[in-house]
Amino acid sequence: MTKCSLGLNLSLSFIFFSAIVPAAKGTDHGAMARIDIAFNRVPILTTAIEFQNAPAAGSAPAQSSDVSERDKANQRFAEIKAHFKAGLDDLDTLKSLKSSTEKLSKGVQEDSQVFIKQSVSLTVTEFRTALDLTAENDPNRSMILGKLGETYQVASDWQQSADYYKAAVALKPQPGYYNNLGTVLAKLKQLDAALGAFQSAINLDPAHAGMYWLNYGIVLVNADHFKEALVPLQEATAADPNKANAWYVLGLAWDGLAAGPPASSSSRLQAMQAYQKAIALDPSGPSGQSATQKLDALRSKGSAVNRTPK
Repeated sequence: MTKCSLGLNLSLSFIFFSAIVPAAKGTDHGAMARIDIAFNRVPILTTAIEFQNAPAAGSAPAQSSDVSERDKANQRFAEIKAHFKAGLDDLDTLKSLKSSTEKLSKGVQEDSQVFIKQSVSLTVTEFRTALDLTAENDPNRSMILGKLGETYQVASDWQQSADYYKAAVALKPQPGYYNNLGTVLAKLKQLDAALGAFQSAINLDPAHAGMYWLNYGIVLVNADHFKEALVPLQEATAADPNKANAWYVLGLAWDGLAAGPPASSSSRLQAMQAYQKAIALDPSGPSGQSATQKLDALRSKGSAVNRTPK
């Protein structure tokens, strides 16, 4: 079986972003994959987050020096917000640029890399400036670190992305950051560490456990680790049996095993059943249509085998 060409979406959530699922206040969704299904956006911090300013001064009369320090703190806070907002705008531009170039020819994509690199540099500069203006105990540092992780994720700089996501969750654990960390760790072929990150996301946000299992299954299928993908994908379909794309990706995993080596007729049957489930749940949608193509291909292979002279 050829390696699944799985289209980039970052519902990232990376990237590529798809429909939003319910999230706690102060979170949004984002993730990245290259599978040709709608990838799940998961909670990460975004513009909806309100920066937390320093605690207000006490009720005692303010001295002139206190007022001066407060003015400086307010000015610094305003600068942080301005650079963070500029970084968000640049990140949106980067995502749009990356998405548009993926639809172009390979040669044009290569020519566009200089613009993408410039966009990455501008985005990183704004977020880094915001970060440098914060104190070590500033409650806003984690979200800025998370956005730096997202920027490098969009830029496919997996190690830089992982480093920033690790720094973000060290300050403030967030399920979306753990999800994206799992994705980039899988890109780095650190599959055990990726599993740990996805498991942390599940522990923090058990209501969306099926989504995190699915995202982990996707990165495993993308890496051709079909056998390892079965358990998380089975967990995903058990958590949400009506999610068509989970059944479709499970079909891809069984399909990969069926192709071998060694070829497996039982895996082929399991793949067909998973594809059929996806088609039943989403007959005219992207998951159902993709599953139909895969199912037809499996049936054609089976017919060819049956016609082969003994």
